[in-house]
Amino acid sequence: VGLMEELRIAHANFVGSSYGGAVAATIALDHPALVERLVLVGAVTNNRPTRYMLMRLFGSPVIGDILSPLVVGSRRLLRMRMKRVYDRHAWPMDERRVEARHLPLRTRGTHRAIIRTVRRWDAERVSREAHLITQPTLVLWGDRDREVPLADGHRLQEEIPNARLIVFDQCGHLPHEEYPEEFVDIVSGFLR
Repeated sequence: VGLMEELRIAHANFVGSSYGGAVAATIALDHPALVERLVLVGAVTNNRPTRYMLMRLFGSPVIGDILSPLVVGSRRLLRMRMKRVYDRHAWPMDERRVEARHLPLRTRGTHRAIIRTVRRWDAERVSREAHLITQPTLVLWGDRDREVPLADGHRLQEEIPNARLIVFDQCGHLPHEEYPEEFVDIVSGFLR
């Protein structure tokens, strides 16, 4: 929102994936005039992730500050996470792809952002107030999303007036990476 103010952008289309979906939905709730259309991709809409041990550790004031660079910067943990997030068996998870994902995770700014996000987490609000989102909304989900269940996507589609749900077959948590061409076609068609 601050960036839009600084650049004097009056309104825009918002696309958010995973926790970015919670951020985009929250902006649509708090600043409806800024959001023309909303695209939510495997959006986190609850506080379940804060129950995971790693999230609890990151949320701890001292331990999180010490632990986050070690955990977030671990290629081994990243590779394990990527295997969980992506579903397509034919989709190559080569070292180039792992390195591309790992590079931004090594910065101090990323560590601080992750810690701040965990400590201020309130995605549950999206579930509570989804019925108040008035912008045209496209909800995209992978049918094999193990991070955020497809049931959450169905719930969003039911709660948000005039929302449309599209489910990608044989797809995990990141349809934009697993099916990039189809994803771009669907989203660009919706935004037109």
